[in-house]
Amino acid sequence: MPVTATLRILQTSDVHMHVLPYDYFRNAPDPYRGLARAAGIIKAARAQGTTLLFDTGDLLQGTPMAALFRESAPATHPACKAIDDLGYDAVTLGNHDFNFGLETAQRLYGGMPCPVVQSNVRDLAGAPLFAPTVILKRTVIDTAGDTHPIKIGLLGVLPPQVLEWDHNKLNGRITVIDMVKAARHAARSLREQGADLIVALAHTAPASEPQPDGAENRAHDIAALPDIDVVLAGHSHRRLPGADYDGMPDVDSNGATLAGTPAMMPGANASHIGRMDLTLEHTAAGWQIAGHNAELIALKDRPASATLNAALASEHDRTTRFVTQEVATTRTPISGRGFAFGFDAGQVLMADAARWRVEQEIDLQEPLIVATAPYRVETAPDGLCLHPGPISRCDLFTLYPYPNETCVVRVTGAALKDWLEHAACVFAAHQTDVVGPLLDPAMPSYNFDTLHGLNYRIDLFGQKGDRIRDLTRNGAPITAGETLLIATSTYRANGGGQFPKTPLIWADTIPITQMIERYLEAQGSVAPDAALGWEFVPHEGQATLLPHVDDTRTEIISLGADNLQTLAQHFQLPYMRYREVGAGEHLANPVRSGRKQP
Repeated sequence: MPVTATLRILQTSDVHMHVLPYDYFRNAPDPYRGLARAAGIIKAARAQGTTLLFDTGDLLQGTPMAALFRESAPATHPACKAIDDLGYDAVTLGNHDFNFGLETAQRLYGGMPCPVVQSNVRDLAGAPLFAPTVILKRTVIDTAGDTHPIKIGLLGVLPPQVLEWDHNKLNGRITVIDMVKAARHAARSLREQGADLIVALAHTAPASEPQPDGAENRAHDIAALPDIDVVLAGHSHRRLPGADYDGMPDVDSNGATLAGTPAMMPGANASHIGRMDLTLEHTAAGWQIAGHNAELIALKDRPASATLNAALASEHDRTTRFVTQEVATTRTPISGRGFAFGFDAGQVLMADAARWRVEQEIDLQEPLIVATAPYRVETAPDGLCLHPGPISRCDLFTLYPYPNETCVVRVTGAALKDWLEHAACVFAAHQTDVVGPLLDPAMPSYNFDTLHGLNYRIDLFGQKGDRIRDLTRNGAPITAGETLLIATSTYRANGGGQFPKTPLIWADTIPITQMIERYLEAQGSVAPDAALGWEFVPHEGQATLLPHVDDTRTEIISLGADNLQTLAQHFQLPYMRYREVGAGEHLANPVRSGRKQP
């Protein structure tokens, strides 16, 4: 008779520094999220038997607390203290863990109070930055109550695209090999080291189609490797088990498998923790997985760890003082809820700040255009929403939550039009007199760039790649051969969002959020216009379904000139009620991002 035992695995992923149940963007308690809320679940699991707790990356970046403590030593960094308090067995890195630079990632992960495994990032000499494999020696209890030793092998991978997304911080300093190649090699090594089970801590997601070597989302392919027993995935902010992957080939969204291999993904921002119970059988061939079940447990309203709250009390107080500091005032409302209709005063504010900064740093000899996009629509669907009055630091992080820098690139008129055409792909394909959603749910809103300093129209009924009409600057048409400068983020210039990678002619040394703060301090008071400089091509009698016109309903409208003028007036007003999307309460038709910003 084979010996039967149970091993429990708990997983977090894409925590993005939501370690405490507090929303520092709004300076208010957060009932939905917070790693500290997982403490009771972790304690209960460990009381029931052998339990392993893992994190699969993107821990260090994501909130104002992350920006404030980026230079901290591991012993005083909130994320490292949380990992210690909750007793993680091992962690791996995600791409966002490099956002603050290579030194920060090495310093903080190098001082983690648990093993760190990373299998596909190397220095230029080919040496790993962290342990490429880890073996945990544990014991499991069989059904008769006897204990048995077991070796759990771990590997960790992240997307090679990190070299593009943080090109200015990582280029010429590290190499990142294909995730499947690295996982295959690491898994074989773990078998040779005597691992009984191999768990892939994979900061990557499933894909609906076969992926080439070097692709961003290869969780499927890793799960299909013969030596991999369990895949703990992440990166996309989606959930497995759950409906997010219904209908995708080789995914059992209820049974929690990828390519037949037990797999789990717990969403993002510490809204859930994944729990997987493995039924193990020991025969002459060793330990094998005889069955499994998995679930994602929502952390909403669960009590937070008292010890972690106490350990981070001073860090919390320092962060709240930091985000509530007023930096300027606005004389007009700032609302992002009209971003999909050409109205977003927050983006205009960002563009004004970028132009101010670049004009201070560069002797401009060519026209300067500024690119901006809307952010945080998943957790604050209407962006920054302010009535006239103070602007605080937390508002700046809502405007731009990522630690990227402003840079300047040179493009031709033809490339500029291609830039806008790619941005316009955020809109769904429309047909005459057919009602459908305004936005393509598979396209993230942060790819919807507006180019300030231009005027143009978007034809929703044109084919994707051919929607931009009447592109002008100061009333004159943009010609294909002329050259212009674009101020944008380093993420975008380095190819982020599948935009073409463009060489930098200048890059700032401070994050965009800090740049906006300096601009506001210099101005003292601002009154940004809401108009973005583009509009839809009117189509009388044709209709589309709006994602949300106000806080209670969706509406069907025709895209006639009169209706568009009415919308323009409607979106001048601020909208103050924040709604939690992806954390337990959903809009009737939310603006959803199928992919996160890498």
